[in-house]
Amino acid sequence: QFDEKDDGEKIISLNPMPNISAIAYKLSEGDWRPFGASEMKVKGEEIQFYSVSEDQTLVMAVTRAVSPVSWANTAAISSTDWHLYLAYYRKQDQTLFISSSGDDRQSASFRNCVCQKSERIAGEKTFRILHDINLLKFQNVGLTRGTRDVRFTMHVGRDINAVMDDLENGTAIKSNIFGIGFEKGNKKTAGCSYKGKLWEMNSESIDYWVRWCDSVSSKINNSNINTKDILRNVIRSERIEGGWPDGLFYADWPDSIYIENERNIMLSVDSVLYSLMDLRLGYPTRQTNTSLQIPIFASDEMDAEREIASIIILLKEDGYEVKCDGIQLIYGGDRSFSEYLEDHPLRILKQDGSIILGNYRYFSPQTLNVKLPRKLLSSWDWGTTQINKESMGKDRDLDTVQGFTYSKIAAAYEIVFNDDGNGEIADLVAINERDDHIQIDFYHCKYCSKDAKPGARVDDTYVVSGQASRSVKWLHTGEAIFGRLLDRYSASLESAFDRLLKGRPEQLDLLRNKCRDVELRIGFFIVQPAISEARITEEMLTVLGASYIYLKNISSTELKVIVNK
Repeated sequence: QFDEKDDGEKIISLNPMPNISAIAYKLSEGDWRPFGASEMKVKGEEIQFYSVSEDQTLVMAVTRAVSPVSWANTAAISSTDWHLYLAYYRKQDQTLFISSSGDDRQSASFRNCVCQKSERIAGEKTFRILHDINLLKFQNVGLTRGTRDVRFTMHVGRDINAVMDDLENGTAIKSNIFGIGFEKGNKKTAGCSYKGKLWEMNSESIDYWVRWCDSVSSKINNSNINTKDILRNVIRSERIEGGWPDGLFYADWPDSIYIENERNIMLSVDSVLYSLMDLRLGYPTRQTNTSLQIPIFASDEMDAEREIASIIILLKEDGYEVKCDGIQLIYGGDRSFSEYLEDHPLRILKQDGSIILGNYRYFSPQTLNVKLPRKLLSSWDWGTTQINKESMGKDRDLDTVQGFTYSKIAAAYEIVFNDDGNGEIADLVAINERDDHIQIDFYHCKYCSKDAKPGARVDDTYVVSGQASRSVKWLHTGEAIFGRLLDRYSASLESAFDRLLKGRPEQLDLLRNKCRDVELRIGFFIVQPAISEARITEEMLTVLGASYIYLKNISSTELKVIVNK
């Protein structure tokens, strides 16, 4: 809140979108002088707007700077720049954040006006900003070394892998780091330098900048954060050599295929057109030590599946080659699907929790071979249910895995949607509207192989774990979720298939609008009656754990698994 008499409203009316960055300082409350910014004097620069918040924690200033042009030696013409200055004092941490669109000299002048005896927060403390970022991947790392010949080196991409030991062992000093990952279910970027600069790769509102400062302050002032622990969570890359590894259990389309564009992508297979929504990738198998085969399945109107083609990935000494002859990608033009997959590799999951992209394996030491916690495992008594039959179909057959699951959960939800089939979000999508949020739970169901009994077959964990991992892409896409459900509902009615098991389409349409302003929370469930809780093995818990830790790192939500007694 700002005083109506000052320039606060004028500044806000400019819709300022500052870069999310700052330099932080330790500052006792007695040395904080928020009204001192009005005295700021820099040659050729004058304050045009100036405001202090009612609680005197935030200072905003807009200046007009006139300077000679660089290409002419004359006073007849000049260059005019406008600069935004921000100062935010977080009292509980006694920490001041300074941000400026100007240079270091201008920032220093502004800081000197609003405070006295400040101490810049620099060195190892700044790297605490990377704390609690899951699946953290360094994009660039600058190192300073104590050698005579080389003092500073910059590393980007896979080159970073070679200097991880130097970072962990302390044989080189971290100069600057920028990384990406996930924090509290949101994509996150964070950068920091040894000299004290802190940033996020983003431009946002001043309110957002203040909230970002609060979050950063809680980290850089936390002496319990050990930066060595942060490094153990960083994703490494490892080149695959000699042959494809064991334990590959699920393949998914490239990360470049998003929810927004997948409905518009077509594959031409031997001149027959298929919507990507009607296709799915099968289980990756090794033909030879260096040849990996992934089948492509299509479903017809009756949801019957058939293999229409396959993708072969050949491991080479200097890379990899993709072969899928006769397949064209159609999206804004035609392109060889083989070429596309060489530029945008399939995402393949490995049993230990690592991810294969092309001829590289990506992993974090803290997330390898994580087992599903037993507390997240529960069982149902399936009685005489035909657990070797998965889908309830348009007839709503309750004597199936999906049908039995629906009968168990229906009373707990306002809406239950049968989304079974290629292009599904989950087999069952269950929804409740709460006072402060909308809860959507994804139930991924899988059947027991014909004539098999509930037991300890690791194969029974593979596909359903991969499907659960894939569904995390729907996080933060509320409108897209409800839009997809409504589209599939309308399309299925043409074949007398009513996908709404409980609820009305009007409710879905209403929630599609509400989710723009209301928090959306997503839960993930695996239902697999082929697994016996009493006989489940450590290997099976590890496969389920790969999905569990992946979902938890990205969404901050714990996967729940329902099996047989």
